[in-house]
Amino acid sequence: MTEVALSLTDVTKTYGATTALHKVSISVTKGAIHGLVGENGAGKSTLGKIVGGIVRPDSGIVEVHGRQARYGSPRDAILDGIAVMGQEIALVPAMSVLENVFLGAEKRFDRGSSNARSREELYRELTERVGFRPSSSARVDSLSISEQQRVQILRALARGAKILIMDEPTSSQHREELRKLHQVFSELRDDGMTIIYVSHFLDDVISLADDITILRGGQLVGNVKAKDTNPDLLLSSMLGQRLESVFPDRNRGGKRDAKALEVRNLSQGATLNDVSIDVRRGEIVGLSGLVGSGRTELARAIFGVDTYDAGTVEINGVSLRRRSSGAAMRAGVALVPEDRITQGLLQNLSQEANIALPHLAAFSTAGVVRGKAIKAKALVSAAESGVNPLRLSNKPDTLSGGNQQKVLLAKWLLGDPKVLILDEPTRGVDVGAKSSIYHLIAKLADEKGMAVLLISSELEEIVELSDRVYVLHGGGIAAEFEGAEINGESIMRAAFGYSESKGVVGNVA
Repeated sequence: MTEVALSLTDVTKTYGATTALHKVSISVTKGAIHGLVGENGAGKSTLGKIVGGIVRPDSGIVEVHGRQARYGSPRDAILDGIAVMGQEIALVPAMSVLENVFLGAEKRFDRGSSNARSREELYRELTERVGFRPSSSARVDSLSISEQQRVQILRALARGAKILIMDEPTSSQHREELRKLHQVFSELRDDGMTIIYVSHFLDDVISLADDITILRGGQLVGNVKAKDTNPDLLLSSMLGQRLESVFPDRNRGGKRDAKALEVRNLSQGATLNDVSIDVRRGEIVGLSGLVGSGRTELARAIFGVDTYDAGTVEINGVSLRRRSSGAAMRAGVALVPEDRITQGLLQNLSQEANIALPHLAAFSTAGVVRGKAIKAKALVSAAESGVNPLRLSNKPDTLSGGNQQKVLLAKWLLGDPKVLILDEPTRGVDVGAKSSIYHLIAKLADEKGMAVLLISSELEEIVELSDRVYVLHGGGIAAEFEGAEINGESIMRAAFGYSESKGVVGNVA
């Protein structure tokens, strides 16, 4: 008989008037990858938190390896062989990679001079297993988001986990990195590990998982074998209806002469090399490239978060001062960062306060904030971004990832920016929320004339939304495509440093 590693029976969890899970029953086979899909807010993360001891169910039974589990804390779940990788990074930024990997597993090592050596030895074994070898002494905050996610995988393995709950662990990683991680997941399963894999990438879930559970509105709507389904069928179950068009129809490639953003010959150490781009009013310009190509660094330099060595940034023909986010904001530039938790939203403030925060000076007289005026503007911005205006008093940590992203968009749209920089705007967002964000981006460009610089690791987003596309490789512009020239194959060739006519392009050092 097939052994069950994890089972939930009639599990229910409510938060006030909101029902996150309602009598959900799931059975997960030992040594299998079990996919879990559903829109943001469907209850996927809540289910993972219950199994991981982060929250307690109101009712129902959770059994782990045939024993009823009543975890009082995440530590209890860890000791029972369960590791949870959430959507957001859960590492200590100022600590080294090695310290983070073995955080919580210190008792596995004896005290004394051999302690560090034994950890290094196991660390090497773990890195060989996952094919990711950062310096053990590197600080975590020096790593990219995708690298930090893989450090979390190493930490789960170091804790000797038997059940891994992976809640969107790969949402911001490039396709080649995903392929490598998927190979690791398959090998872990073959070694007897049980994996609950939560992802909005339905093709990935189908290719990886053995079984798939579908949630909608906190309720179980289906259990299927991965081999018997396809993305279209999963979407129908997830949404309760067929989603006809994820991307908006746009009249792309029209004549747009006025340059809202112009970057000329921008260089930044070894990160950016003589980069020149422009974005016209009413235009969506995609910025593509592999992780580490300089996409985020370019966005931060334009917005004035980081300085640069040479070059200029102009907004409507006026040069911006280097390293001055205030000057950029006053000129009409907004940046939606890739990490909404650490860089975008303050979790201890209400949604309304988050939306209003960057704009207090504009709504102040003699240092006194005009509360009614900014609240009215926040309501308008929230409604435009798809945020529920009746729940603006709630904090962001009560929301799904997609709704948090909409709050972040509302925060910057309140200022009516002329140039909107979007860095991974749909990372960790379900297909329904993605579609609404795509339609909002198109509306901002087509109806409001906003200049949009779209940075994304999802090639389909770049291809379907962009009027023009720049491709970064090794910190420099490897290619530019426009109109009918925009296609996935050409973009990927340039991103990897190749073009059909010239062979290797850009800086490959």
